[in-house]
Amino acid sequence: MKKKGIPYSPKPRNAFERGLFKYFEGERDQEEKEKNQKKKSSQEKENIEK
Repeated sequence: MKKKGIPYSPKPRNAFERGLFKYFEGERDQEEKEKNQKKKSSQEKENIEK
């Protein structure tokens, strides 16, 4: 099942919404960083084995 994200809104109406967007954007960035880190570490292992 696909995770439901908050639809992008260029202008949040209030501080609460701004906080939510920052939180979810930050979470997404964190996931991307973790994925990239895993890719890098697996590539390094392959290079060492060669």
